[in-house]
Amino acid sequence: MPEVAAREHVLNILPVIDEALLTAKITPKKLDLIAVTKGPGLITSLITGMETVRTLAFAWDKAVVEVNHIAGHIFSNFINVEQISILDYIDKHFQLTQKEYITLGIIVSEKRILSTQLAIKLQLTLEDKMKSWLGRLVGIGVVVATGMKKATEYMLNPELFSKAKLDIKPNLITIEPYKLEALLVEDLKYNGKSKMKDIQSRLKEIPKQRIQKTVYQMVDKQVFAVDGAKRNRKYSLFQK
Repeated sequence: MPEVAAREHVLNILPVIDEALLTAKITPKKLDLIAVTKGPGLITSLITGMETVRTLAFAWDKAVVEVNHIAGHIFSNFINVEQISILDYIDKHFQLTQKEYITLGIIVSEKRILSTQLAIKLQLTLEDKMKSWLGRLVGIGVVVATGMKKATEYMLNPELFSKAKLDIKPNLITIEPYKLEALLVEDLKYNGKSKMKDIQSRLKEIPKQRIQKTVYQMVDKQVFAVDGAKRNRKYSLFQK
């Protein structure tokens, strides 16, 4: 019940903060800033946290950093300054689904993980089901995949370490041809049979003409299949 959860948050939030400070053996003066989860989640509980943090930030004269709620749960189990900065960078520049966040959290915590091990941690009986959990992570360059089938290994894209430090915004406009092809493959794997305009709307940063040209080329290469007349034409992965 949301109201019960909110009531418990009100009763426990300050005692938990006091205990955390005592355990860490620090005073509020030594804090650089205060982090708070912003959502998604139960709105009544999130409001309790946000209002408490705003009050403490004013009283202690500290800056506030808002964190994705799902990411906060996942990454609270390990604290690594470099990893946290990268995850903050990803949260700022990429719109990930809940499943993608959970999968990313496992990959980051393990550093490198085989697809079979990832499936076990996600409690999946079939590896095919893992596609919806990986979503676009590989296609948009957040995660790198090496190997094939059960020997596939996933890891955080090393390029993100330098980009996160410099806070460089990901630029899909200048994406290399082979990466664009990989991105389109991942897009259709995740979203299934799609019209050209739907593919283009999902990849807004890339010029429409370039997407169209690349899709046509992939049809010629028999990477993509075409179904339907011109106005209702849809594209999907070619089934060999």
